[in-house]
Amino acid sequence: DMGAKYQLRVGKFLRAPEEDDFVEHIGHGHSNFCPLAPQIDHATDSVTVCVTFLETGQIQDNGLVPGDDGPLRLYTKPLREIVMSEAEVVANRFINKVTWRITRISEHVKDLPRGSSIWSKLFTIAGIRETLLEFYPAGSMNTTKEGFCAFYVRCPPGTQLTVTLQVGKVKRGPIKTVFEGMSGKGLPDFCLLADQVNQETDSIDVGIELQSLSSDMLSIES
Repeated sequence: DMGAKYQLRVGKFLRAPEEDDFVEHIGHGHSNFCPLAPQIDHATDSVTVCVTFLETGQIQDNGLVPGDDGPLRLYTKPLREIVMSEAEVVANRFINKVTWRITRISEHVKDLPRGSSIWSKLFTIAGIRETLLEFYPAGSMNTTKEGFCAFYVRCPPGTQLTVTLQVGKVKRGPIKTVFEGMSGKGLPDFCLLADQVNQETDSIDVGIELQSLSSDMLSIES
């Protein structure tokens, strides 16, 4: 049996990294992954699907006794990836603010129905590995206000931090929270999206700021 942490992609649409155990011939994925039409390359009448394996490893039976959490999992990464990952942690250790500029926001609003989200790339901040931002332009399934967007941040399980979330000029927080499992932390009714979009550039800036003495910032764009 094998355990893996992986990320699925259809066209330019990425899902957040997921972690599953692969036993026998049972597959893992999503029956409602994303709207297909926006991801089709009309020049070639094709669509690209992809899986990126972030970590893989064997699941070993460790002779369970009462009180054990489960089978022993041994994950491995290529040496080059380990070195690059650790170098990024060191380089960004004093960064406490991240801004993600989402371009072509009007296309995302048109293509993504309520409950569909877009993701930033994985990044490190203040020594925290594998952090990402999750944005729902039309709101999540828990959004109750018309026209409102939802915004969440995901961090590795066990991470504790005090964070302020921002969409456009609207800030929420600081919020003290603990991350458990793969679920994100944020708000389903964050703000009215239309009020925060930069109409000249068809973009919107979203981000987080951690409670810290540092004031360095990391900018990403997609």
